[in-house]
Amino acid sequence: MGCAGSAWRDTERKKTKRIRLMSATEKAFNAAILIQKWYRRYLARQEVRRRCSWTIFQSLEYAGEQDQTKLYNFFNDLITHLFDANPYIAASVTYPNQHIFKGKNPLLTRSDDEDADLWEKTQPDTVKVEEGYKGLKIKLPMKAETIVKLTEYFKSRRRLHAKYVLTIIHAARKILKYKPNINFASSVHS
Repeated sequence: MGCAGSAWRDTERKKTKRIRLMSATEKAFNAAILIQKWYRRYLARQEVRRRCSWTIFQSLEYAGEQDQTKLYNFFNDLITHLFDANPYIAASVTYPNQHIFKGKNPLLTRSDDEDADLWEKTQPDTVKVEEGYKGLKIKLPMKAETIVKLTEYFKSRRRLHAKYVLTIIHAARKILKYKPNINFASSVHS
């Protein structure tokens, strides 16, 4: 024990044992690092998949909404063009009750005495227009230009003749009579 050679051998043995222990620790560290790298790659792949699937889902959803918006705009433009081209066809497409626009007055065909009495008392044809009347003259069916002219006419604080007021009221009554009283609103974009 006391000799120098034996002391050197003891330290050599201790170094070799330390190297073996260090080697096992390094292997454990390297294995842990490798597992962490694999796990992080796995998590990164999962995140990429999640983002890709979310992007695909969003594009499909927005494409559906855009298709619905395009279809709505198409039909809206079609009906607007129909009103400009032929109001009778547009009215038959827009309003569910076709007999309103066939020239028969539903007020006269109904058996209610009140409606017939109201029609007789307020019939626009019984009101005569004076020859000196220089105001706006309205004919049915009203076109978009007529409504714009009527709006401008009222903005300039001018009065409309009673015959034309009755004509507008009866036309509006015909249309509104067959419309539902309650309109349900939806927040869905359609």
